[in-house]
This record gives sequence, C-alpha cells and structure tokens, in this order.
Amino acid sequence: MLYVGIDAGKTYKCCILESEKKEPSEVFAFNYGMDGFDLFLNQISSYNQPPENIKVGISETSLYSLSIARCVANRGIAPYIFLSTTMERYKKAIPVKI
Repeated sequence: MLYVGIDAGKTYKCCILESEKKEPSEVFAFNYGMDGFDLFLNQISSYNQPPENIKVGISETSLYSLSIARCVANRGIAPYIFLSTTMERYKKAIPVKI
C-alpha cells in the first residue's frame, strides 16, 4: 500500500509512505500545472502499485486541491480531501505536535 499526503498550494508539498516502511520513502515539492502534475504522477508510478493500492490525501485549498484531485482521479486513484477545520480537530485530539 502506498500512502501519499499532499499539502496543496501554488507549490505542492508531497510525502510518500510505503506501508512496509516506517520512514517516508519520498518527500518532494512540485508546482501547480501539468508539468508539476506529471512530475508527481511519475513519482508515484515508480512504486509500481495498482491504483487501488494508492491512497492520496489532499489538504483542501479550493482550486489547488481540486485540480490535483481531478488529476489523480483521472488515473483511477481515489483522492481524499481533508478540510482545514477537520485537520485542526485532529491536531487537538492528538497529544503530540504535528
């Protein structure tokens, strides 16, 4: 299983985790637009996982999150968009700093 977290914005910040490893496999940034999206898709395709084994979580930031979510969905990968208010609740519920 491949877990991908994206902090959406003009520059996207991405972290990739493999379920077998405890440390992030890949941490990188890419720009908004098709060139950046292609870079991102090439990174995740290098793990040779079928779309159903890839989970992509995206922070909600209007246009930026919707664009990458649409790009991911077009590849058969279900995106999960997290609202900032929901993330604040998670941070308060977890006793460690994030």
